[in-house]
Amino acid sequence: MPRKVCIVSSGNLASNPRLLKEADALHEAGYAVTAVVCDYTAALRDFDDGIAAKVPWTVVRVPRPSWEPYLHATSKFGAHVLSSTGLGLPVSLAANAYGGPAQALRHAMRDLPADLYIAHYVPALPAAASEGLDRAFGNPRRPRR
Repeated sequence: MPRKVCIVSSGNLASNPRLLKEADALHEAGYAVTAVVCDYTAALRDFDDGIAAKVPWTVVRVPRPSWEPYLHATSKFGAHVLSSTGLGLPVSLAANAYGGPAQALRHAMRDLPADLYIAHYVPALPAAASEGLDRAFGNPRRPRR
């Protein structure tokens, strides 16, 4: 059974040639590769369709959730309040305050077990890190696969 690698990106598939090269190389080396990418830019959607149809690895495209701007605004406010009191910020709150698809990517990765998670760009880091840590240390909320 091949080892599993999950590559996470906050950009569209067509906007990240580095991800494409990395996924192809890992697949050729015998890894089972899944790329979790955003489907945020309508102008790139046709290009993404063409790429996803041709690659030998799995592509999971994450649409922009309607609640994302509200999560960003409340997280930004919460981060400001906590930091002004001198308290540390949880990574997930900091990532959501930064903006972008951190929460949507994490939600999409929930049922994608992997031996290695690779993040491209800042908004993908918390999703990859939390999934990797949950699986490594046996988060009781989710079974290990």
